[in-house]
Amino acid sequence: MSDTLVILPGFGQSALRSSAGVLWPPAVDGDAVIGKMKGPFMKLLFFRRDAGFTDTAASLFREYSAPLSFTDGGEPASEVKASSAVGMLGAGFPEDALKAAYGEKIYVFGYHFLRSPLENADALSAFLKEKEIGRADFLTLNFGADVFLAFLSRHTAAAVDRAVLLSPCFEGLSLVADAYAGTVTGDTVRDYLGKLENKTVASFREILKMVPADVFETLVQKLLSAAMDDVMLRSPGAWATVEQSRLAALAADRLPSLPAVREKATAFAGILNDRASLLPEGAVTVDGERFAVTPEMWEKAVRSLSGER
Repeated sequence: MSDTLVILPGFGQSALRSSAGVLWPPAVDGDAVIGKMKGPFMKLLFFRRDAGFTDTAASLFREYSAPLSFTDGGEPASEVKASSAVGMLGAGFPEDALKAAYGEKIYVFGYHFLRSPLENADALSAFLKEKEIGRADFLTLNFGADVFLAFLSRHTAAAVDRAVLLSPCFEGLSLVADAYAGTVTGDTVRDYLGKLENKTVASFREILKMVPADVFETLVQKLLSAAMDDVMLRSPGAWATVEQSRLAALAADRLPSLPAVREKATAFAGILNDRASLLPEGAVTVDGERFAVTPEMWEKAVRSLSGER
């Protein structure tokens, strides 16, 4: 066991900032959003038809997603700095237990999760040098395992003592693949949301019950179109979350005029195929569903990092 712990957060668990301000998590003005949506939503409930609801929602979505856009070369459209902290790692994070083991030598590596895992691996190497970390234990959350794997493929594994991978998603997500394939429907989204255990999502599901099925279908397609145009199509990090068995075919279909993005999108696939030989001996994988990390999983992570099995 090392005296230092490096944590690689999951997808979306890093703060992103540019000269224009905070890009992620989006600084949403709740009152302003409610003010813009209230009229169209009331018309929707009264007339049982769109009446501008989906256009307003899509416009607001673009307003918050556009700053995260990428260039045709697969690079962020603006210079972005990433950071993270324990408070972004989700409920139940065992801070006290880990501090008892590592003291103040706990480092959370923030990274631009929409960039390629390989680029983030290089950023991780620079981070370790900056903090003068020669050897450490590593704890990863969901797609943070991809960055860790990319790091092992490009940099010395001597920096790693123990490693625990919480809810890794090396095979990617079928829902993301469906989004690139253009086969996501309103029913797909409803089914997916129905499987998530989250109070906010539960409240959102109740609101959706008031939305006619045809309007919700239109809303889903407009939001997906906005996400694809502004971020997903050109983001190597988003492509890295695609179900791996479908990645090559989808990239060939969607990226014929974006060769730089296609190269970055598919470069990581070969590394994933070699993960058995790349992961350090004794690395512990704690599987979970849909990125969820339960108290039992956190407990197992603490035990594994301390040398218990």
